[in-house]
Amino acid sequence: MDVFTLIILVPLLLSLVNFLTPYKEGKAARRMTFVASVLVLGGAAHLLYSQPESWQLVFPPHFPVVLQRFSPFLLFSTQGFSGMMMFLFAVLMTVLAFFALAGNSRTLRGNHFFAWFWFTAGLGLALFSASHFYLMIFLWGVSAIPLFMLASGFGEARADLGKKTLILFGGAYVLMVTGAVMAVSLSGSAEMATMQTATSSVQGKVSLLLLLSGGFAATGIIPLHAWIHPYAKYADGWSFALMPLVFQRLAGTYLLIRLYQDLFVVGETLGIILFTLGILSSLFALTAGIAVAHPASRLAFLHLALGGMALAGISTGTQAGALISVFLVTVGAAAMMPFFLIRRQKGSRPVSLKWLPPADQRLLAALNRLGATPYVNIYELGAKAVFGMHRPLSRMHDGVLQTYLVWVVVAMIVLFLLK
Repeated sequence: MDVFTLIILVPLLLSLVNFLTPYKEGKAARRMTFVASVLVLGGAAHLLYSQPESWQLVFPPHFPVVLQRFSPFLLFSTQGFSGMMMFLFAVLMTVLAFFALAGNSRTLRGNHFFAWFWFTAGLGLALFSASHFYLMIFLWGVSAIPLFMLASGFGEARADLGKKTLILFGGAYVLMVTGAVMAVSLSGSAEMATMQTATSSVQGKVSLLLLLSGGFAATGIIPLHAWIHPYAKYADGWSFALMPLVFQRLAGTYLLIRLYQDLFVVGETLGIILFTLGILSSLFALTAGIAVAHPASRLAFLHLALGGMALAGISTGTQAGALISVFLVTVGAAAMMPFFLIRRQKGSRPVSLKWLPPADQRLLAALNRLGATPYVNIYELGAKAVFGMHRPLSRMHDGVLQTYLVWVVVAMIVLFLLK
């Protein structure tokens, strides 16, 4: 059994062990997590510094035919950014395991944190090394499960947080699936290294924009940022450090890099638009964070600002821009992680802006007011639109028409995929 198979299977097996032994998150579990994280990190380092390789998981002949049909999709590789992202992801997971080892186990008790930790570790390593585009999209959809489970809770705020997070990621994932089918159809290949889908046509542009929605949601680009601020405010620090800070940010950055460098040939105009969106998203996040008193929320807005800067770097279309973006998100995650893990729920005062000139103060105040409105929050806009249509339709048709429309949409999606 090779190193690649081991570093994928070991986290998944440890996740299963932790799920079967619930609430056993004391010193022994923390020590095992740290030791295993170091071993996985060593395996990722070996893959990074060895000759780039490719693997395909082939099921033995005596396995069911259904499983054997999945073999063409189970392609993995450490070429390009894949090996580097696997290594950086293993580094950050080891840092998080170290803080868990040195921290207080009472903050981890009862939430299956270590089980989701290892599930996310195996999922992330497989996602970063996936060569088949459909496999990557599938793993991206699975990543919403630990995100939702760690966000949800028994309180009203945690329940609303879980629903908001799943709605945003679920909506983005539906768009991603549609964009993936279009991209593969246009390029004639599902191998990410050879797709190079042109964006000169309308179909190519639409496919890219649909796929970008997933990267925007993961990295917190406006207007798909609405889940990160409440995640930092209401979820525990360990959950935020694991999911938005480490996994989602690295996965979103990796997706944006692969879209720009391998999957599509992005034109100059679209690149300028994405660069501008990244800069504006960073400015909005920074100005909104100034007026926030909650310390974790302020850090979350800084996290969002780094995501916008990463998008700006990637949209330059250069290797240097992509490397700088990866450096920003990795160092930013490592630097902010201890503040989330040891943060106090007690609020602090907003930063005073009286030292700025009056014109700059008015500009920042206007940006803060704009950031507080639903016009830059797609979740609020979508909720208003859905409930605005749902209530009159419910009064008129008692919900029958909505159910029929849902089935029509599902049928169209199935037919489109079968084609």
